Amino acid sequence: MGYTGVKTYRTFGDPSFATKGPGVYGQDILAFKWVYMPDGATSIFIGDVRDPVKRYTGLVIYDGLVGEEAVMVFGGEVEMTAGGLSPGQIYYAHPSTPGAITKTRPPGEYQVVGIAVTEFRFLVAIQDFVTIFDSLPYYNNDKDAFDAGFEIYKSGTAHESLPYGVKKEVDPRTI
Repeated sequence: MGYTGVKTYRTFGDPSFATKGPGVYGQDILAFKWVYMPDGATSIFIGDVRDPVKRYTGLVIYDGLVGEEAVMVFGGEVEMTAGGLSPGQIYYAHPSTPGAITKTRPPGEYQVVGIAVTEFRFLVAIQDFVTIFDSLPYYNNDKDAFDAGFEIYKSGTAHESLPYGVKKEVDPRTI
């Protein structure tokens, strides 16, 4: 293989970078499919979040055939040439389509893979697989919560986990 370790790259005007690593295509894979690499192996395969062994560990950015050298992105920004992303949205491993992502959080169990920066730029930030045992509602953003009928309230109560200058809001109906 032509790669000796983790690589990074920058595109013109891009202040961030992507962390890349080498591999070999274990099957024919199209560009921008989410993949996994089995422990101790160098071959990559299309991921499937339903199987604990096949959960997403990276993204391939080039088409490849079995046995060809592959480059897998583990983190950082990449350009998704097809576009169609929703800026600011969190994306998850698709619960039923191997190698795909969705901006709708799957119920119960999910794996976050990153966030759309623009329609074409994606920040790869693969997280651990999460299992939720409660039935609390979850929304990707305040607009989704508002559209679902949840109101957001403001108060002077500070909350340390919120960004600087943002105050936690208390629902006046609970006072």
